[in-house]
Amino acid sequence: MLSAMCVLASAAFAGDGARLSHQGVVAVKGERFTGNGEFRFALVDAETESFVWTNDGSPVVAPNAPIEPVVLAVVNGVFSITLGDPAIENMTPIPESVFHVHDDLVLRVWFDDGLGNGLHQLTPDVDVTDAARAVHAIAAERLIVPGSDASAVHVDAMGRVGVGTTMPEAELHVDGDANVSGKITADGPVTSLNGGFRFPDGTVLTTGLPERGVRGFSATGMFVVPPGVHFLFVELWSAGGGGGGGGG
Repeated sequence: MLSAMCVLASAAFAGDGARLSHQGVVAVKGERFTGNGEFRFALVDAETESFVWTNDGSPVVAPNAPIEPVVLAVVNGVFSITLGDPAIENMTPIPESVFHVHDDLVLRVWFDDGLGNGLHQLTPDVDVTDAARAVHAIAAERLIVPGSDASAVHVDAMGRVGVGTTMPEAELHVDGDANVSGKITADGPVTSLNGGFRFPDGTVLTTGLPERGVRGFSATGMFVVPPGVHFLFVELWSAGGGGGGGGG
């Protein structure tokens, strides 16, 4: 008979995912175990019983255990491990998205003492709600780029926000491309420092708008349209009065 008492001490980020510091106590037939034991770990959605992460990355489903074990030294029943640390054999990183997508997670642990007692699931499962909240809090504080340590947003001492830069020069400074699916309303001038303005037809305006209207008119009725003018409004006057017409 196997029993365990497990706790999650802390949560942290690394460049390739989240880390969960885990410590537990395991007993075999009422006696605290000492020796090298084989452990398997899985993060489980408590509502659906689906595995969202396994220590070895194996695509197993409940009630099966992950395939490859993590060998840990157990002293007087006590073991500890950093879950998600790929430096440990048969341990895969924990994607941070796991904690953002799933609100009700538990850690499930299996243990084999290697002495012929077989592989058993330790009970009870460990509630990792606090760890998930810690991951949420860290992510909210850092606003990191998923899967890295890079900050996605920087706020300087004056409250200016930089995206792609740590030295914002305006209330919002974006160093890179930005896509907007809605309207942009400016209560002031819109300035292009480089590259000009691109219109829906693909044309790019890099200088000021050309003078509107007619630059020249000859006696034969010929006139020159300034570059950049696509629509004309023509008003004709004669002895009998005047009239207007438009053209494009």
